[in-house]
Amino acid sequence: MDYFSVIIDNNVWNLFIAFYNSYRHYEHQTPLKVYVVGALDSDRLEKLQTLCYTIVDPLLRKPSSWHKFQIKYVALQIYCADKEIILDVDTIFLNNLDWLFDCLDESKMIVAYETHASIAPGLYYDTSIWLENHSRAKLELQDILRANDLYWPSNQEHVFRGYNGGFVGITKNHLHLVNQLLTVLNSSWNCAICNNNEQYALTTLINVLQIPVHELPQETFMNTWERHGIKKEITVESGKFVVYQDSNQRLNFYHFTGGVSLKNSNGQEVKWSHLTIKDIEARQLWLEKYNNPVILLYYYFLSQGL
Repeated sequence: MDYFSVIIDNNVWNLFIAFYNSYRHYEHQTPLKVYVVGALDSDRLEKLQTLCYTIVDPLLRKPSSWHKFQIKYVALQIYCADKEIILDVDTIFLNNLDWLFDCLDESKMIVAYETHASIAPGLYYDTSIWLENHSRAKLELQDILRANDLYWPSNQEHVFRGYNGGFVGITKNHLHLVNQLLTVLNSSWNCAICNNNEQYALTTLINVLQIPVHELPQETFMNTWERHGIKKEITVESGKFVVYQDSNQRLNFYHFTGGVSLKNSNGQEVKWSHLTIKDIEARQLWLEKYNNPVILLYYYFLSQGL
């Protein structure tokens, strides 16, 4: 069976409510799988089990499973469906995306392009000693992966094309990549940002192993960082919310990440997701900072409850 999936605990319960209601709003037929990866109140768990395929496994709560935020891939290593698209919970659907499963096959992964996830060779090591360590980095990674050869940049100008870790589609045939990713994250490979967390390690492996991908465009799937500030318009078509960008492109998905922080009434920087539904100031701050009404859809979906 195919699944959308997400990982949750008490800390992101409100995010999940908004995520789930956006999933329902666009009438997805692909079922939703939820991995419980931390403490979750019993009443919330009971409710969750009536709505989704729910997985509770003590292994997913072990500190080692969270090292470099590899928890999603620990979950996939054990429970991956025939086809599965695993998403970050600080997201909402803006369209029906069931069609994406037709793009998943034994060879191609689904990834969402993001400029800021791209990796320049200068980030492997300090740029002043990059040339000295370039070959060493490749040889070390080949040794860790037990690979005879890897695709590797030949100059400073080359950039590995980057993919956001919050939108990844795989099949069981890609579990070899999951295993290799976990091996790299748990290794002593000291290659700066490439082995800093799961997103950059995944981008590295997709590039060096030349894994075929179905790439989703940043413009319509991963509006992060400076793209939060691009003018957007909400309308209603056939009873569903539709969001258009300045370029008249319809957004299909929204990830509230990348440069996202707001100041609360005490002047402290806090993530938008930590502000409650009653905190009207949060809406005003988001609107003032980004001139972006998508936050209003988040609050709409959150206000519906479960």
